[in-house]
Amino acid sequence: MSNDKTNFSKQNDLQKGENKLRETICLLHQTASEINTKDLTLALQNIEKSKLSLTKNLPQNAKTNFKGNSNSLQTSTKALLSATSQLSVIAKSNPALLGSIAKMTGATTSQLLTLASACASSSKDQSVADMLLLTARALADAMKNLLNGAKTLSVNRTPQMVQEFTTAI
Repeated sequence: MSNDKTNFSKQNDLQKGENKLRETICLLHQTASEINTKDLTLALQNIEKSKLSLTKNLPQNAKTNFKGNSNSLQTSTKALLSATSQLSVIAKSNPALLGSIAKMTGATTSQLLTLASACASSSKDQSVADMLLLTARALADAMKNLLNGAKTLSVNRTPQMVQEFTTAI
């Protein structure tokens, strides 16, 4: 349909089409934001749930040896480091993908917290077990702060907010 300036019917149809396109784009953007918010909220809830489940008193059948648990904890720590690096990059560069990376980061954090409980439960030294749990709780809080910062950045994406987020991590 060419834009004939003298044909008001065509002008009207063209304007209606443009309006419909704008509405659709806004709806798609809103849907993506809602998905990101939902995924971020779910990740935060999973971390909090895992934090509240931290214990040094797992049932005997859930325990293996301390060395095996600590090796698994180290592997999980490396995975979390990778996930947080990706989250940081995505939050600053492509917030449309933030929900999925937040979900992965939340799951990785929860896994690490579960392994911290296993490690603490299999430790023969109670002070080591207590320190593991204290550190795991602090990590859970730090991860929630990171996800909340990413969530804020995805909604309020200004140069100042990007700088604040970068400085905080």
